Amino acid sequence: MAGVGRQLLTSAEAPRRAPTQSLLVHARAWGAERRSVVVAVLLLLVLLAVYWSVDPSARTAGSVQGFANGGIGLGLVAAGEAVVVVAGGLDLSIGSILSLLNVILVSQMGASAGSQLGVSIEVLATGVAVSATNGLLVAGLNLPSILVTLSMSFLWQGVALLVRSQPGGTVQSGFASTLSGSFLISIPNSTYLLVAAVLVWWATKRTGWVRRLYALGSEAEAAPSSSRRVRSTIVAGHALAGLFYGAAALLLTAMSGSGDPNLGSTLVVTAIAAVVLGGTRLGGGRGDPLTAILGAFIVTSVDDILFAFQVPAFYTGVLNGAILFAAVLKGLVLDGGSGVGRWGSPAAPGASTPAAPQDGRA
Repeated sequence: MAGVGRQLLTSAEAPRRAPTQSLLVHARAWGAERRSVVVAVLLLLVLLAVYWSVDPSARTAGSVQGFANGGIGLGLVAAGEAVVVVAGGLDLSIGSILSLLNVILVSQMGASAGSQLGVSIEVLATGVAVSATNGLLVAGLNLPSILVTLSMSFLWQGVALLVRSQPGGTVQSGFASTLSGSFLISIPNSTYLLVAAVLVWWATKRTGWVRRLYALGSEAEAAPSSSRRVRSTIVAGHALAGLFYGAAALLLTAMSGSGDPNLGSTLVVTAIAAVVLGGTRLGGGRGDPLTAILGAFIVTSVDDILFAFQVPAFYTGVLNGAILFAAVLKGLVLDGGSGVGRWGSPAAPGASTPAAPQDGRA
C-alpha cells in the first residue's frame, strides 16, 4: 500500500517537476550561449589589441575599412552557414555557391546603376534558389546534409566553370566603391550591409519556422524526416542561408574586383571555424548567425596578426583546421556525442515533431 502511495505521489508531483526541469534546461542553455559570446568578445578585443600594437598602421582609416570589409564578408558567409548548423545540418557547398554567384555577377554586370542593381538582385535570388535546392534534396532524399551539400558542391562548381572557365572580367568601379568603400563619416559601406543582415535575422527569428529550426537542431534524431513541417523547415533554413551567401558574394566580388570561378574554394573551413568561434554548436540547437559574424572577425584578426608577424599563410589553414577538430572533439566529449550534419537520419519510432528550441532564443 505504501508503494502504491509513493507511486501516486510521484505521479502527482510529476507535473510540478516538469516545468522546473524545463526551466533549468533553458537556463543552462541560455547561460552557456551567453558565456560563449562573452568569451568571443573578449578574445576579439585581445586580438585587436595585439594586432594594433604589432602593426600601428592597422589603426589608420584605410586599414580599418579593409578589416571591416574582410570581417563582414566572411561574417555573412558564416551567418548563412550558422543558419544551417543550428538546425543540425552542415553546408559544405558554400565555396562553390559563392564562386557561382561571383561569376554570374561579373559576367552580367553593366556600367549603368540600373544594371548593377538588377544583377545584384539576381545574385541574391540565385543564392536563395541554389541553397534552397540543397535543402530540397536534403529533405526529399532523406540524406544527411553533409553528404548532399558535399555532392552538390561539385555541381555548383561545374556550373561556375561553365559561366567563366578562368579568372577574368572586371567589376565596375561604382559598384565596388558602393559596397566596399565609404561615404558617410568614413564608416565602411559594408557596415550598412551588415546592418541589413542583422535586421533580416531580427525580423525572421520571430517567426514560427525559426523556432522550429532551433527545435529541429535540438531534437534532430527524434524528428520524423517525413513530416511536412520538418521538410519545409529544412528548405526554409537553406533558403535563408542562401540570402546571406548572396550578400556575401556581392561584397566579396566588390573587394576582389574581378570574376573567379574558384573565389570561395578557401572559405569552407574558414566559415565553419567562424561559426564555431561564435558559439554555435556543431550538431545544432544552440547558436546564432549574428554571433557567427563575431567569430568571423576573430578569424580575420588572427589572419592579420599572422600576416603582421610574416607567418606563412599555410599556418592559417592549419589553425582553422585545429579549431574545427577541437569543436568536433568538444561535441563528442562534452555535448554527449551530438551529431554533425545529421539531417536525414532515421526517425525514432513514434517520434514527434520538435516543438520548442533548446536554447529558447528563437
